[in-house]
Amino acid sequence: MELAHSPETPKLLRPTFYLCAGVAGAGCTTAVENLVKSGIARAGPGQIVSRPARAEEIHAGRKDNRNAYKQYYFVKADKMEKTKPILRTYQEKYGNTYGFTSTAVEKIKIMLTTSNVILDALGSKDDWQILLGNKPLVMLYFAPENLALTGDRLRLRMQAQNGKINETEFILRLKANARNIGDEIGKYDYWIDTTDLNEVVPAVTSVIALTSYGETSLLHPRVVSISENAARIDQLIGDYQTDSM
Repeated sequence: MELAHSPETPKLLRPTFYLCAGVAGAGCTTAVENLVKSGIARAGPGQIVSRPARAEEIHAGRKDNRNAYKQYYFVKADKMEKTKPILRTYQEKYGNTYGFTSTAVEKIKIMLTTSNVILDALGSKDDWQILLGNKPLVMLYFAPENLALTGDRLRLRMQAQNGKINETEFILRLKANARNIGDEIGKYDYWIDTTDLNEVVPAVTSVIALTSYGETSLLHPRVVSISENAARIDQLIGDYQTDSM
């Protein structure tokens, strides 16, 4: 279903903020970028992060490449420590700090008066609803159905970034994935199963059709309502943790 560009597009009933996160190697950032490019939702403003840019990432402050997806303002760790006092919200993950200024938060609120907004970012549902004045918010957690798939994708990422695999870092990241999915997924509304990357955009589109446009058609098979499928989510967590041993 096309939610943008089609003359038969249904009326936007409820502009909604879609907050996305997931395990490393899930394909979350790529999915958000593709959803933005397709016009299904607008990209939220860039966030400040205390890590170097990966090979394919473009600093959000650059004025060229206007059509490129720019998610981060990259700063060094010492500068981030000086920046934290002016951030409206920030979170720590994988040894890095991610945060948003008051200007960025206010921009999201303005965008939500007319459009759906999607963002790959951290934070709890309660915290974001306070920040956004209780505007509609849907939390999406991205993860393939097993830990091994995240490992395959992490290896590809490391090779693209550094040309080689740091095995110690690789194992630590896999173990972090197993730990994080257990700690995090229960706080989200939907699990987006990214086992088949070609199905991710249609999966998220089906969630947006339901929650923002009021469409009553079935959710995509790669979408699992977390609160309604506790046994399936427990199985997923258990599979990740067993595979990490």
